[in-house]
Amino acid sequence: TLIAVGCFIGLIAVLVRLKVPGGEPVKERRSRGLHYHQVKQALRDPNLVRYIIGISLLVLGASSWSTFAPLYLKDVVGLSQAQVVLLQSGTMLGSFAFSYLWGYVADRYGSKRVLLSGIVLLLAVPASWLAMPVHSAWSLYWAASIAVMSGVGEVAWSIGQTRLLYVNVVP
Repeated sequence: TLIAVGCFIGLIAVLVRLKVPGGEPVKERRSRGLHYHQVKQALRDPNLVRYIIGISLLVLGASSWSTFAPLYLKDVVGLSQAQVVLLQSGTMLGSFAFSYLWGYVADRYGSKRVLLSGIVLLLAVPASWLAMPVHSAWSLYWAASIAVMSGVGEVAWSIGQTRLLYVNVVP
């Protein structure tokens, strides 16, 4: 029933957007070499290159451990599958609760401070997982607080890096 209702609403959305102008193919054809020339020109900017390298390394480092965190929490710490899935709510709660605050701080004090604060929080997450009590009554509460901290760090990193890109790196 839920899928049928979703499909029906989707079809209504498509029908409503049917008469919106635009979407025709572009008549003029641009040169293929122009795109590569523009990318090559953009990569001559040292600020952009440093930004891309820094963000790439951070994403690589952050995503490598987060893939195995649910397995660690279930097998080593002793949380149930339902508790591990519940921790995602803590991450979203931390993101929602602090998104406006981090946006305000980024606008008021600059994006680098917010970005670095987010990185510090994200670096503290795996260390906190390792310091967590194993097979304890406090394990779930500890994991929930780490999940909230992870959400706070993720939103700080996201706001800081996006604002840094659009305000400082790209003139």
